[in-house]
Amino acid sequence: MLRLIPLFFFVVMVIFACDTKKVTAPSSTDAPMTDSAKVALVLNNLLEACYACSPDANCSKVAPYIVYRGKTEPDRAWKTLIDYSKEEDREIVNQACIAIKKVLPEGTKFRIKEFSQERESEGVWNVLVLLPDAVSSNGKQRHIDFAFLEIQGEYALGDIDSYTYR
Repeated sequence: MLRLIPLFFFVVMVIFACDTKKVTAPSSTDAPMTDSAKVALVLNNLLEACYACSPDANCSKVAPYIVYRGKTEPDRAWKTLIDYSKEEDREIVNQACIAIKKVLPEGTKFRIKEFSQERESEGVWNVLVLLPDAVSSNGKQRHIDFAFLEIQGEYALGDIDSYTYR
């Protein structure tokens, strides 16, 4: 019986330590998400949407995560999101998913190395640098930069760069 008393106190402490509010959606009184957390969430949603679509399929779920950077409407370039009803925009989505699947194949494990912000002519670039777990064929660590712009209040992918660390 005396051996059960420490176990009882441990169970009581665990019960009181559990806070069910931590597993619910953030409320308006919670601290706001940082830019890096918002961009990481968008990247996660973008990857899921890209991996779920094939070039022959309707990939409209990817469109809200991609910046328009086409040639036919220069006034829209770097200022609007993809309009999936337009042929050129659908091609941009298709090319973005191909690029993503090439640099970060589905199932690849990675970690975020850093987040940075840099102002350029298009706006403020929010860059996540990813390090895939796999090492490149030359034995060097590969880096992948996913660069996002804030467009219409949402973060959207504008560029991807892949390189090996020198």
